[in-house]
Amino acid sequence: MEKQPSPSQRMRRSTARRKAHRAQGGLSLLFSFGVAALTLFVIFFLWLTPMAITGDSMAPALKNGEIVLVDRLSKYLIRPDRGDLVLVEQGGNPLIKRIIGLPGEHVEIMEGQVYIDSRPLQETGYQVNTLGTFHKTFVPEGRVFLLGDNRQVLQDSRNPEMGSVPYEDILGVVRFRIFPLSRLTLFY
Repeated sequence: MEKQPSPSQRMRRSTARRKAHRAQGGLSLLFSFGVAALTLFVIFFLWLTPMAITGDSMAPALKNGEIVLVDRLSKYLIRPDRGDLVLVEQGGNPLIKRIIGLPGEHVEIMEGQVYIDSRPLQETGYQVNTLGTFHKTFVPEGRVFLLGDNRQVLQDSRNPEMGSVPYEDILGVVRFRIFPLSRLTLFY
């Protein structure tokens, strides 16, 4: 017959088990926080980077002070296309602009209307404020022609310092507007 443990032995075993269980629970919690922190880091620093809009060059689509999430990874999977809002850097300043002209196309603006290869560009999916004229220009292979929606501001491909932008210089594609909450938007 097996000898039964005394009450003090049972107490020591249960105390040891409780300590081991607590230690295991603490490690489990620490591991969970680590995984959550790593996930947030990947999402917000490698994949979706928050960016505050400064200026009115993309008004009315994006207004000064709004916050968007820029997708930095999808450009490696799907090439940004006409109408996409993209992040580029010009003179050390981050800029968000819309892709208007694609490689091999001619872009011009006459009396406020954008023409691609002499055909009017349909911009009904977004509001623009276009004025003036811009002479016909050719978009070289591997590059895109960018315009802001508020075309009174010349911080885009019409500026000779910027010109057509190589695809490699596109830092990301705007995917979400997260602030203000009243204008929460998914851009696709």
